[in-house]
Amino acid sequence: MNKCLGCGKTLQSTDKNKDGYVPNLDKEVIYCQRCFRLKHYGESKKLKTPKTDSEIINYVNKHAKEVFFITDFININENVIKLYKKINVKKSLIVNKSDIIPKNISLEQIKKYISTIFKITDDIIFTNKKSNLNNLVKKLYKKEVYFLGSSNSGKSTIINKLLILDGKNKILSESFKENTTQEFMKINFKNFCIYDSPGFYVGAYELNKLTNINDEIKPISYRINTYSVFSINDKIKLMISGKTNVVFYFSKNVKINRNKKKIDGSIINIPSNSDLVILGLGFIKFTNAASIYIDDSLKEYVIVRKSITGGKFKGE
Repeated sequence: MNKCLGCGKTLQSTDKNKDGYVPNLDKEVIYCQRCFRLKHYGESKKLKTPKTDSEIINYVNKHAKEVFFITDFININENVIKLYKKINVKKSLIVNKSDIIPKNISLEQIKKYISTIFKITDDIIFTNKKSNLNNLVKKLYKKEVYFLGSSNSGKSTIINKLLILDGKNKILSESFKENTTQEFMKINFKNFCIYDSPGFYVGAYELNKLTNINDEIKPISYRINTYSVFSINDKIKLMISGKTNVVFYFSKNVKINRNKKKIDGSIINIPSNSDLVILGLGFIKFTNAASIYIDDSLKEYVIVRKSITGGKFKGE
């Protein structure tokens, strides 16, 4: 039986409520109905994580010879790196979407941040939608590797570009929704082989598709002397209290308005030289220690990390 090129499920036409359903198996199909709708119309049902993090890690540690783990510039954080460190076979870290990194931040600076803050000595590779992937292809040559990564890290986009470079016209479905890939899926290339895996769910706050960062970030700076309230696309409200400089790193399609109308919410204390990350959306850099008030509905999408954009790192 053929498998869906989008999610990896076996194609079937007997039960439309089960994974891999297609109306007619007699026709040449490469996508199940779900992935077809996802690819062409942006439709997606909220699905449970196909495999737990532990199941994915245990399977890979048992079967893989080498792993390429994909994350992106925005969502580098302790939780993602903890997953990466649980992989006990040879591995490399791919930082995708590097084209969104502001020009005042060098790739060497990001590499130093990752190796210093998270104590990583493995190979770190930068990729983006504009790169030719030559460095990655060289590292894949004559290998059989597993591609792992957090959901929405751009894993399928990288594989699709590799497929196109390999002269293939069939590509995986891509989406800004989580859990596009539902099963491990073997993909053969001329000179290497990739096993695509389900993504690790790390959460992502979605305002809308336009707010996803696809181009170089243009930082917006503010000086706060007592407190300020910020509205992001008229949906997210944050109140920052303290004396600090803050820099917003969001998509150019995100509208940020500043006012003095106080709000209530959960309080998070931000150390100096730290980022408040809204997963999947962007982050705010704090120069000095401050407090931030956020709506309770946003809490699960927020983490605090050492600033990725500058300053001295512990251990330097």
